[in-house]
Amino acid sequence: MAADLSVLEIVSSSGLYDWRIVAPANVRSVTLPDLGAVSPVLAWPKGAQAISISLAKVRAFDYSNLRYRDLTDAGWTAYASDAFFASY
Repeated sequence: MAADLSVLEIVSSSGLYDWRIVAPANVRSVTLPDLGAVSPVLAWPKGAQAISISLAKVRAFDYSNLRYRDLTDAGWTAYASDAFFASY
């Protein structure tokens, strides 16, 4: 059974910075905006990051009609998740 949806969450060690990236499961790369180019105060902090990723099956999946509940396991019919730490 192939996954429909990828949900990736990246959280800084302080918990102050948090990105949630949602994409169809076949997408293999995304480009995040460089907020540090707008203002150094907005730049993503260096150091430890907590990263979690889930691949999910969504009933009647249509990416253009995702609902908020489709972004969590409450709306998934099957999923696999993993989490790890990385340093940036």
